[in-house]
Amino acid sequence: MRKLLEYFLKKRLQIILIVSVILMIIVYLVCREPSYVRIAHILDAQGKVYQSVERATNLPFGWLAAFSIVLSVIITVSEFSFKMKKISVDQMYSMPIKREKLYITKYLVGLIEIVIPLTASFLLMVTMILTSNHVFKVEYFIPYFLGLIFLTSVVYTTLVFIFTRANSVVDGIILIGLYSMALPFLLLLIKLNTNWLTGIDVSSFSIFSPVIYFNTFMDNVICGDFLGDTRTKEFIWSLVVGIIIAVIMAVLFFVLLKKQKAEDAEQITDSAFGYNLMIPLYTFSGFVVSLEAIGFSASLVVIGTYIGYVIKNRSFKPTKKDLIAALISLVAAIIFVIITNSFVRFTN
Repeated sequence: MRKLLEYFLKKRLQIILIVSVILMIIVYLVCREPSYVRIAHILDAQGKVYQSVERATNLPFGWLAAFSIVLSVIITVSEFSFKMKKISVDQMYSMPIKREKLYITKYLVGLIEIVIPLTASFLLMVTMILTSNHVFKVEYFIPYFLGLIFLTSVVYTTLVFIFTRANSVVDGIILIGLYSMALPFLLLLIKLNTNWLTGIDVSSFSIFSPVIYFNTFMDNVICGDFLGDTRTKEFIWSLVVGIIIAVIMAVLFFVLLKKQKAEDAEQITDSAFGYNLMIPLYTFSGFVVSLEAIGFSASLVVIGTYIGYVIKNRSFKPTKKDLIAALISLVAAIIFVIITNSFVRFTN
C-alpha cells in the first residue's frame, strides 16, 4: 500500500505544485495591500481629532476556507472518477491489492493533494499578516489551521462517499449538489411546520457547514470579537452533525464497497444512496411545500420529479419503481402535513 501511495503521489506531484502556486498567487494578491485594523476617529472637547485602533478587521482566512471547499470537491472528482470509466476501473481492480486498500490509498492521496496547497497558502498568508500592521490574536492561528485541516477531512470524507455512489462523473457531481442542501431543506420544513427547531439556523447542517461555520467562529475569536450564543450554537451544531455524518458515511463506504463492480462503470446510477434516495426526498419536500404554501403548484413538483428520473434513467420513460417512489413521497408529505398541523394546534 505504501508503494502504491508513493506511485500515485509521484503522478500527482506536478498538479500539487501547480495548484499550490495558483493558490499562493491568489493569497499574495489578496494580502498585498490590506488594512487589518479599523481606525476610530475621536473628536475631543477642543475640536482635535485623534485616531485610535477600534478593532481587528479583514482577516483573510475566509479564503482558506473557500480553498478547502473547492479543493475538496475537485480532488474528490479527480481521484475517484476512475471507477466511472470502464478502462480505468478495470486497470485499478486488476492491481495486486485489495479493493479496500486501493480506495484508502486514493483517499489519502486526495487528502494530501488538499493539505499541501492549503498549508502553503496558510504559511504565506500568515507571513504577510505578521509583517503588516495588525492587532489579531495570533496565538489562535495554529489552532485555526489544525481545525481547518481536520474539518476539511470531514467534508472530504463525506464528498467521497456521495460521489462514489454514482456510476458516472456527471451523476456524481449532481449528487454532491443534491446532498449539499438535502438535510437543511428537510429541517427547514420541520422548522416552518413545528416549533421544534426554534432559534436554530438550518443552513448549519449543510455538508460544507463544518468548514464555513468554523471559519466564521474562529474569525471572531482571532479578531477579538464577542462570541454570542447564537454564533457559538451554530458552530457547535455544524461541527457535531458534520462529524456524525462523516463517520456514518465512512462506515457505509466500506460496507458497500464489496458490492461495487467494475461493470457498473458508465451504467445508470442505481445506488440506494444516490438518486433513489435524493429524488424521493426532494419530491417529498416539494409536495410538503405545495400543500402548505398558497400559490405553489404541485405540478411543478411533478415536473421536477420527472426531470430527476429522466436524468437518472437517461430515458424519458420512468420505471415502475420510480412511480412507486414518487407516490410514496406524496403520501408521506400528506401524512407529514397532517401530523405537524395537528401538533401545532395541540401545542397552541
